[in-house]
Amino acid sequence: MPKNPNPQSVKKGKTTEKQIAVIGDEDTVIGFGLTGIKYLSLIPDDLEDHEIKEAITNYILNQEIGFVIITQKIAERVREDFEKIKVEKALYPIFIELPDKTGELPERIDPIKVLIRRAIGMEIVKSK
Repeated sequence: MPKNPNPQSVKKGKTTEKQIAVIGDEDTVIGFGLTGIKYLSLIPDDLEDHEIKEAITNYILNQEIGFVIITQKIAERVREDFEKIKVEKALYPIFIELPDKTGELPERIDPIKVLIRRAIGMEIVKSK
């Protein structure tokens, strides 16, 4: 059986490739833009929080988007609404939070650890 190198999604008999979107600061957006990603949302520090939520909602509604990469600092700005949006949305897009160029946010709860703990009932990775 040949392997298909392109991740695809099948919907109603049609095969479509899912796209990646990025929501981040200037350096993050430029960096991912250089890789060929076409869905990019630059979020300057002075942008209103409701405009961040609007960008997130637009990507959720876009059927082409399979993954949304968002920087932790921007996700934190709208954390309460962001968590609510992630719970209410369908399977796609999958949200991936990454640190920006300044690094991890201090005292941040790792969502992957929380999912693992919830799924198996224990923590498998010790905290630092």
